[in-house]
Amino acid sequence: MKKAFFTFLTILIFSFLAFSYDDDDNKEDDNNKFYNAFISGDIKQCEKELKELFTADEKEEYSDSSQLKKLEYAFGYIGWCLNESANNDAKHWLGRFKEILDNNNTSDVKNRCDIDIYKNAFLCYSILIENKSSALNGSKAYFRTKDLIEKNPDNYLAKILMSKIVLNMPKSLGGSRKKAISYLKQAILLMEGIGEDSNNWMYINSLIDIADLYRQESDFLSSETYINKLLLKEPSISSDVIKTIRGK
Repeated sequence: MKKAFFTFLTILIFSFLAFSYDDDDNKEDDNNKFYNAFISGDIKQCEKELKELFTADEKEEYSDSSQLKKLEYAFGYIGWCLNESANNDAKHWLGRFKEILDNNNTSDVKNRCDIDIYKNAFLCYSILIENKSSALNGSKAYFRTKDLIEKNPDNYLAKILMSKIVLNMPKSLGGSRKKAISYLKQAILLMEGIGEDSNNWMYINSLIDIADLYRQESDFLSSETYINKLLLKEPSISSDVIKTIRGK
């Protein structure tokens, strides 16, 4: 199950990097750098940008925007580290991730919701890295994310995280690919409905993820439908990604 999650997570790299918060003069440039690095598969460049982001922000005053941006980028890079079995690096960045969560004091309702989602994501990563208290943390992550979705039904970040949670839950507790697909479909429709489907890594990754899940379900027609949608939206996506989805 853990290995299957890592294979799935390879495509997830930096899936949360496109969420928009406060205006920032450098936000568009940063997103373009990461987006271009992502679709070309240049993970080294993503790592470089992540380190520079943390170094630069240490010299700046606290802001919700900078803290949320660091959470976004660190979340994606931790996923890549786990997929590559680079557990020491994953632990390092998870520690930095937790520092931000522990010290965050935002009063903004929207940002507070996103912080709570990242706290649930932290629980999921802790299970994979430390392999401790899996049942307790897994249950917390599930019910907290479920509650966030009920209170914020239009928050597609929460639904994407829930797709990861139900994908890796034991079947005896209700986990399944079909449920994960359902949450991803909802997230994709929400992003399309509010115009968050252009130059958005989260949207691109959701298309990749759902196509991959359909392949695992042997629903190759649906898988190809989402692959075609992906290629139409982002023709420059790495050919290796498409090969991975198709299981080649």
